[in-house]
Amino acid sequence: MSYSIKELPESERPIEKLLEKGIENLTEPELIALIIKTGLHGKNPKDIGKSIMEKYSIEELAKASLEDIKEFRGINNVKAAQIISALELSKRSDVSKKKEIKSSGEAKKLFRDTMSDLDQEELHAAYIAPNNKVIALEKIFKGSLKNLAVNKRDIVRKGLENNASAVILAHNHPMGDSDPTERDVNTTKIISDSLKQFQMELLDHIIVGDDSSISMREEKLI
Repeated sequence: MSYSIKELPESERPIEKLLEKGIENLTEPELIALIIKTGLHGKNPKDIGKSIMEKYSIEELAKASLEDIKEFRGINNVKAAQIISALELSKRSDVSKKKEIKSSGEAKKLFRDTMSDLDQEELHAAYIAPNNKVIALEKIFKGSLKNLAVNKRDIVRKGLENNASAVILAHNHPMGDSDPTERDVNTTKIISDSLKQFQMELLDHIIVGDDSSISMREEKLI
């Protein structure tokens, strides 16, 4: 028998609390309950989350293996995989934000890892501190690059919010190669000029294709 979040009293449901108060106000057991969604063997997902957090701190849980998490009553392979996948995403985010970008090759790898499997065009940006470390990774928009006016404002605004000194852009060509188009080149120049007005430098624009990625800086297009 499984017990879902919906079977909890409404006042105890994590999703209602999230919607009303924001995710930062959820406890660790409530976050785990949202990840696994249902319990097993007579335990609801919130109780399972509580059991896990009574044994592990957040730091310890981040290092736990699939087999470690499966030891808890109510956790099967799927639920254990859901928990460690969420933790792995968090770890990768932390690593990316601390990463120092020293070359176009490193910039290509950063975005290739996150954008190579996207099925729709997206524009992402890495905001860079004066020491070349990534302050933040942001998805600027999903869809065509044609809506330049909005995209340009968003790129600059997020740069100012993050107190960045430089920006690296990346977008993908989901159904093609990574060769820059004329539109890519023109868009990059316009964005670069906009950033300069606010003392931010466009270091590079990475284009991610099906099987390759290109640095517009390396191609001398910036």
